[in-house]
Amino acid sequence: MRKIVIILVNVIIIAAILIFVALYSRFESKKHVGVGKYSLGMRQRLGLAQAIMEDPDILILDEPMNGLDNDGVSEMRDYLLALKASGKTIIIASNSAEDIAVLCDTVHEMNKGVLTTRHRKNCSNDL
Repeated sequence: MRKIVIILVNVIIIAAILIFVALYSRFESKKHVGVGKYSLGMRQRLGLAQAIMEDPDILILDEPMNGLDNDGVSEMRDYLLALKASGKTIIIASNSAEDIAVLCDTVHEMNKGVLTTRHRKNCSNDL
């Protein structure tokens, strides 16, 4: 009986995460399609779902907005801001100044693998 309960709880958690990243309805309509056939935006959402599945304290994301349309970018920002508000630390590698301005409290810039700039929002001077 215990195995059944654990499996049921896992299914509920997976469904909740897929709903959170707005992938559940898309998944239901394409559940017999391989992930390789998903659009890049759907794969990005699936990647975020995989990243948060185990409820980590720290998320490391590389270009999470890549391949998303304007609505997808807005939704991904909302997801990341919700995770941030829940106390998660999110490390994002991005070339988008707009994404960085919206999402980040602390910014580290690198040039050719060397840390060149470090600053925090709402601070008058660099650290």
